[in-house]
Amino acid sequence: MAGMLLSYICLKENFGFIETVSLDEEVFFHYTCYDGNVGELTIGSLVEYHMACRGGSRMSAENVKLVPKSKGYIVSSL
Repeated sequence: MAGMLLSYICLKENFGFIETVSLDEEVFFHYTCYDGNVGELTIGSLVEYHMACRGGSRMSAENVKLVPKSKGYIVSSL
């Protein structure tokens, strides 16, 4: 899938899951796919990423980047 998606993040030991409004399930990502210092990620961080197949029909996030708060993206509406 091409393009960047904006989502919120949930962290585990060396991987995480990204919640997104546009997909019904969480998207897996490994810390090696994060572009930056993993220590700056917190639960609820807004990130952008590319989707990639990781075997079968399972998707994962690659090129995960933290979205600076100054960008002011709207991720959902009321």
